[in-house]
Amino acid sequence: MKIPAQLRKQLLEKGVEEDQFIHYDPDFKIQKWDVFGHAKDNYTGMIIAKTNQKCPIWKDKLPFKSVTVVCKKEDLSDVEYWLCYVHGGSFERIKDLPDGKVALRSNYQAW
Repeated sequence: MKIPAQLRKQLLEKGVEEDQFIHYDPDFKIQKWDVFGHAKDNYTGMIIAKTNQKCPIWKDKLPFKSVTVVCKKEDLSDVEYWLCYVHGGSFERIKDLPDGKVALRSNYQAW
C-alpha cells in the first residue's frame, strides 16, 4: 500500500523507518509502529514490558518474545490485529485498568 506523500513526511519526522511502510494499512487508525514503536522511541510504542522484564501489570517476568501493551479501549481491535500480525496469535491476557485503558499480554506464537 502506497503511503500518501504528506503522511510519509510526517512518519519520517516521527522516526518511523521507510522499511516499516510496508506494514501501512489505511483501514486501521493504529499502525504496527504505533504498537511496537520505531527508532526514535527505542522501539517501545505501546509496550510497557517485554522479554525478561518484570511486568508492572501482572507482576511476572515476561517469557521470550512476549510483550505487555497498554492502549485505549477504543484502539483495542487495531492493537489486537497488530499483535496477532506480529506474534501469530491472539493475546493471552487482558485487564481493564483504572485509567480507562486496557493491558494486553501477547506471546510470540509463530515458531
